Amino acid sequence: MKQQKSSSNNFRLLFQQYPLLSKFTCIIIFSALPFLAISQQKLIDIQTKDVSLSTIITQLENRYDYLFSYKIDDVKNIIITESCSKKGIDEFLKKILKNTGLEHEIINGNYIILKKSKKLDNELSKAQEDNGFQICGQVFDSISQKPLSYANVYLKKSQKGDFAGEDGAFNFNYNLSRNDTVVVSYVGYAERFIPVNFFIKNPCPKIKLSYSNYEIDGIIITDYLTDGIDLADNGAATVLRPERIGALPGQAEPDVFTTLQFLPGINAPNGGASDLYIRGGAADQNLILWEGIPIYHASHYFGMISAFNPYIIDKMKVYRGGFGAEYGGRASSVIDMQTADYKDLNKSEFGAGVNFINAYTQGKLTSKKKTASLVYSLRRSLSELWRSPTFENITQRNQQSVIEGNFDFSNLPKGVHINDGFYFLDSHVKAAAQLSPKDNLAIAFFYGKNDFDNNVTDLQKKEKQIDILDLKSDGLSVAYEREWTPHFSSKLMAVNTLYDYKYKYEIDQLDIPPPVNRFGNKDNRLKEQQLHISNIYTTAKKQDIKFGYQHTNAAVKYQIRHESNSALLAKEQADEVSNIDALYVEYNSPQKNIIGLDAGFRYSYFGKLDQQYFAPRLRLWYNMSDHISWQGNVGKYYQYTSQLVQFKGDFLGIDTPIWVLSNDRNVPVICATQYQLGIVYNKNAWVVDVQAYIKNIKGLSALATSFNTGPAQIKPGDSDSKGVDILLKKRWKNFRAWASYSLSITTYHFPTFNFPEFPAPFDQRHVLNLATQWSKGNFELALGFSIYSGTPYSIMDSFESVPDNMGHILNVPIYENYNNYHVDVQHHLDASILYKFGGKNQSKLHGAAGLSFFNIYNQKNIYDRDYFIGKAQNGVDEIKVNDYQGLGFTPNAVFRVTW
Repeated sequence: MKQQKSSSNNFRLLFQQYPLLSKFTCIIIFSALPFLAISQQKLIDIQTKDVSLSTIITQLENRYDYLFSYKIDDVKNIIITESCSKKGIDEFLKKILKNTGLEHEIINGNYIILKKSKKLDNELSKAQEDNGFQICGQVFDSISQKPLSYANVYLKKSQKGDFAGEDGAFNFNYNLSRNDTVVVSYVGYAERFIPVNFFIKNPCPKIKLSYSNYEIDGIIITDYLTDGIDLADNGAATVLRPERIGALPGQAEPDVFTTLQFLPGINAPNGGASDLYIRGGAADQNLILWEGIPIYHASHYFGMISAFNPYIIDKMKVYRGGFGAEYGGRASSVIDMQTADYKDLNKSEFGAGVNFINAYTQGKLTSKKKTASLVYSLRRSLSELWRSPTFENITQRNQQSVIEGNFDFSNLPKGVHINDGFYFLDSHVKAAAQLSPKDNLAIAFFYGKNDFDNNVTDLQKKEKQIDILDLKSDGLSVAYEREWTPHFSSKLMAVNTLYDYKYKYEIDQLDIPPPVNRFGNKDNRLKEQQLHISNIYTTAKKQDIKFGYQHTNAAVKYQIRHESNSALLAKEQADEVSNIDALYVEYNSPQKNIIGLDAGFRYSYFGKLDQQYFAPRLRLWYNMSDHISWQGNVGKYYQYTSQLVQFKGDFLGIDTPIWVLSNDRNVPVICATQYQLGIVYNKNAWVVDVQAYIKNIKGLSALATSFNTGPAQIKPGDSDSKGVDILLKKRWKNFRAWASYSLSITTYHFPTFNFPEFPAPFDQRHVLNLATQWSKGNFELALGFSIYSGTPYSIMDSFESVPDNMGHILNVPIYENYNNYHVDVQHHLDASILYKFGGKNQSKLHGAAGLSFFNIYNQKNIYDRDYFIGKAQNGVDEIKVNDYQGLGFTPNAVFRVTW
């Protein structure tokens, strides 16, 4: 009783502290009441076609009070292909269980036993002997009745299969399992899931695929680029499933963020993995989520490697703009990653792998009854054991941002010595359990760490440079989900995330006492605690109504300090805390509608400024035919934590952005308005996707070290972006080719700068990617060519030495303009080869071995140029330049196994 009283007091205190939460909780409770009463019905009226049998059983138990007894293995992976409505329970079960290999027995009216049919067992065994374990059929368009040439057909468990011929016919020979499912897919059509037993009862059937038969994710185009990359939500989102993605140019295995750069509108001008600029938005304006946890540092080794093992990411949903009202806190795009749980896992498995950068181990465990699961992954760099050619190339690329001068790191000048050390690790864990048929619980945790230390001695300049970096991030989410009725469900989630960055450097003149001549540090710590309450109600007409509440407590602390010759060049520090409360509601039309809309509204209250923000969002689509669809969206988005835009004119060591919280002094709330319009065409294995956009962002914050007079200060600014993204793709059976092109212009406006309007630092006008992919048997080959415009830079004409208020001498750079020059066009040719061995049958060992080659002809690509004031050999200040060169010829190899 005492514990209950204490819990009651805790809730009372919580509601007193957050009255908005109290009001909204009441709304949720009263909104849920109408859905809690389920009337008894004599006739069964539920959707069955292309629905899993386990889902149908759950609905029968929840809505009609039946009790089922069955073996989990007998029911899992069975997809019902029959439609049945308004039937009595006996007739209903007879129809849906046809061709599933199961039969039913009703006892005492409400108790039902499901068991295997002995007759069908015998038929299956005999059929296996007669046809040599063959599955055959022919794939057609459901409307035109024309055969779908080169459709993809495979077994869901083993992932083995083949392509249909030109006439849509297929025939393959593999070990069959009665509980397996045949998956049939074709570009532009929804996938079909058909039980193996169906082929036993119906030899070589005609299989019809329909463009308008949407799956749960609203897939409208499968195989958008390649297997595992689909277009969803009527063109609003792209869904990636890394485990299904094969060989890609220049990748030994599918890095989750590098893979995104094959999509038009997503690019990384510096050649990294995670610094993604999406349709004119900066990297910090992307909302990156894993299991609902915001990720504030999503990479390792200065952005070159993503911080996620691709083989534990079951699904990654990417919105390049126009995302719904349930997402908030970012102004540009959303990358939402999820890991599988017991609902998705067929069996337990373990895996391990190694490449030229890191090694990893992982596991996916599920209980015998498929009601609980545990997924884990652990990765660590190998640099302390072996500095591979891949690691050395990445190190040389990264050292350019640390060391003054354009050194060839494979042939350093006499008297220059470099001693560096680096390692990273990351770990991800997700545990999930079904507490009851209506209740689910999931707990997810991640941890990432980067350590870097660097010592450079230049005996000719009599100078020594020391860099020390320590970066770590972690996060935890706990989610409880309740299905009140088949039409109404709620989810309560608590989240904690931490980003902690510490960096310091010194540049010592060895012959000048005292030894320290220049030094600085950057410290940044961000901690967020969140509470989410989300609800979804689905009407009888498949319309979704989503509504929820989100509370965030954000605490951000940072310090930036840079001194040269005892003069303070940059000093910024803050320790900010604020609560952010948000309410949202959204309406979604059924995905199969010819004309539909998604309309949402998000209300936010930012406590630090005592301000309210209203963000309406609207998306429309029109499927004018089975092969052509239009979509457009408009919306407003607000962002309360962001990164400082840093412009350098003096050497500041490692250039890592700093996270800041909006305040009433110099960091405003970011407000973005987006407009997008596009058309998608797909027919006969062709895909053409054209999207145009306009994006206006207000409230940028820049730390200008040398673009204004005196010490660095934070200055406000805006940006305008406009562009067009084009994808052209064609598939010929087991060969694919695609071209993606982006034309974009992003302009910055900073009115307090000497030159208030100039191109954004990441402004790349033209980006073109050409790629091909070919598979034969167990081999996959990929070849790609990329060419893109150079990024802008500023030329320092001269500098002026002036005293500051303390009498110290400051060097003030003088520019003719900002970002009015561009580095040369960059291009590279990439390739990869992958060999898959074994099969996913039963407990058989399977895996892959592969090679990749980035920048095959070793093109020297300069991705940035930086002018700064440094020391000459005689100790006199002079203008210097650093050219930042991308990766040269870089090989990589991978070997991974799963058992």
